[in-house]
Amino acid sequence: MLRTATSLLLLLCASPALAGPATAAPDPADRLPSLLGGESLHGSSLAQAMAGYSTLSVAYAQGLSAQDDLGGSAEFNWASTEFVLGAFWRRQLGRPGGWDLASRLGLGWYANGGSTLVYDDNLGDRGVQLDAGLAISSRGVGLLAFSFDLPVTVTTWRGGGVWVAPRVAASYEAALYDRLALGVRGSLAWRGGSGGAPMRSGQFLPELLVTAAWKIF
Repeated sequence: MLRTATSLLLLLCASPALAGPATAAPDPADRLPSLLGGESLHGSSLAQAMAGYSTLSVAYAQGLSAQDDLGGSAEFNWASTEFVLGAFWRRQLGRPGGWDLASRLGLGWYANGGSTLVYDDNLGDRGVQLDAGLAISSRGVGLLAFSFDLPVTVTTWRGGGVWVAPRVAASYEAALYDRLALGVRGSLAWRGGSGGAPMRSGQFLPELLVTAAWKIF
């Protein structure tokens, strides 16, 4: 009799009707997205702004699929009076070691106002910039991200020239509200060039920026 009662009790405990509701894994679309990490927008749209030393920028992107995002950006470096207006494509590549990894490719129009207030070897110029990079990120209390970008700018004045500025960056963002995240991003680049390109002598360029991201939908 005792054995029969025990068996009935175990059967009732295992019954789906009496078990509590299963806890579903969080939907990626419900997470507050970012343009700085390696995770795609999963169909969401996002506006992001950054400001500090020595850049002001705004960007907008729309998730096209579970892996692909397409967007546009405008960036102004007030120390060198350089402006880049462009478009970018980001694709999530996978989750190595539990981290989200993405590639990024951008193309933009480049203009330099030629200010020498901070950099003595700066010159006015125009051109086209191609930017390729990788980003990797992990979610915890906030979003921790690391990235590497390699912008290559072809200039057209003074017979033309080329400058490159490989940049490594680290950022951290935390949700303030359901649709708003604030963060900080630090980076370091080395810039050098050839021909008639501005600031081609070679120098290190640090940046420290405050970030804000707004999930539109």
